[in-house]
Amino acid sequence: MNNQEFSQFEEKILQAVQLPEPGMAFSDKLWNQIVDIDHLKTHPYTSPQRGKSVGLNVPAPGRWPFYRNSLSRMVLILAIFLAGIIFLFATPTGVAWAQSVITFFTRATSDTEPAPTSIPLVWVAQTPGVPAATTTPQPTLPGPAFHGQCGESIIAARCTVEQIRAKVKFPVKELGTIPEAMTFKGANGGPDEIFIIYDTADHSGGLILDELPWDGGPIQNKYKIGASAVLETVKIGNTTGEYVKGSFGYIAGEALAHWNADADTQVLQWVEDGVFIRMQSFGKHLNHDQFIALASSLTDKPVVVKMTPTLGKVTPTDEPFDFHTRFPLTLPEAEKKAGFKLLAPSSLPEALSFFGARYDPEQKVTTLFYILKDGFTDGLSVSEEIIPTSGVTYLGPFVIGDKTIMDKYPHGTVVGHFDKVQIGKINGEYSEGVFKGTDCCGWQWEADPYLKTLRWQMNGKAFELQYMGMSLDKEDLLKIAVSMK
Repeated sequence: MNNQEFSQFEEKILQAVQLPEPGMAFSDKLWNQIVDIDHLKTHPYTSPQRGKSVGLNVPAPGRWPFYRNSLSRMVLILAIFLAGIIFLFATPTGVAWAQSVITFFTRATSDTEPAPTSIPLVWVAQTPGVPAATTTPQPTLPGPAFHGQCGESIIAARCTVEQIRAKVKFPVKELGTIPEAMTFKGANGGPDEIFIIYDTADHSGGLILDELPWDGGPIQNKYKIGASAVLETVKIGNTTGEYVKGSFGYIAGEALAHWNADADTQVLQWVEDGVFIRMQSFGKHLNHDQFIALASSLTDKPVVVKMTPTLGKVTPTDEPFDFHTRFPLTLPEAEKKAGFKLLAPSSLPEALSFFGARYDPEQKVTTLFYILKDGFTDGLSVSEEIIPTSGVTYLGPFVIGDKTIMDKYPHGTVVGHFDKVQIGKINGEYSEGVFKGTDCCGWQWEADPYLKTLRWQMNGKAFELQYMGMSLDKEDLLKIAVSMK
């Protein structure tokens, strides 16, 4: 498993920004296209070759009635070619024509690709209630040029769009209409490429705008799609772009990533006002038509946005995201309120570190929280309670059910599916998923591996491990449970 932890949306951001380096400088491309045109004179084709976006009708040798000097012919050819380049990049008609022959995606030869290599988890011994020190260097994210003001990584983007506009020399556009379920997270990048990020409150989806100057290079080849992917040409104002739904996905440990046309990933790419724009959305918050319509809303005028709450600011708006407020207790303080000695993991993946604890006096449940060391919101919670002789056990066994019985049991008890597991010699139950609200049908169970829950009972106590993230699996949670002392 990978020991770098991110929410689903944060992982999508990483996939979106970790792209190959840009292509050749324009002068190199210009010379190569001149060579290709010379090749076309003696090897005519019925369609452009190797994805070239420029094709001019150049007469074959010996067909020039007024120019018999070879040097004059070459000068004329170059003049025509350069005029074509000017037409292509400097006039609205030329840009529209160029976009009609540009392909913004690279189609793979099959629907499978080699999967990324996983980084093995590093497990370290824990002192209960003490934040663990990092002994192994953690993988680092690519640092954008504007990291000093705008965040150490693209994921941690915190600049406003106005601040980004002041830092670059090309026009920057943002969503003129922000979907109701989303808020503006921040902008980041560098002088040659910027990213604008919109997130949802539960991080289950979002949208990324990637913008950089268009120089006619092979930027379109940076986004690979499956051989069976459906490529759609769509209208965006006065221009056109290319749209794809789907993505390559893989399960940890698998050697191949598979193209999934049903994945909740939408990508639209186009060129507008000399800027290449890639718009990507993740999650189920936008359908096809809503996503396409957003592209036409892009504007370079100021937009009033609602900012995503920022970790650490203690205000009523962002209180749910302030972990200092949610887990204010030390381990000894939590034990004093609970009235018994708490069990805690003696071994954890190095990426997790003890953050704090809380005690719920109404439910009499104590929770220890282990946060990711990079500061994101995912993490591991360890909850426990003394099983009451009468009344409700809040961390009791799972119950298979649906939305009709959810109110009859404590939160988190009703699930759509669970597995029987062994925690050493103790019987336990493991579930992946959560009930999520829908616009049409109320609460619906979603078997989402992002949320993993393990419950068991022993020595008169009930326990629950709940992990938010994609890098720990069932076996990892069982290992943590066995280590509790």
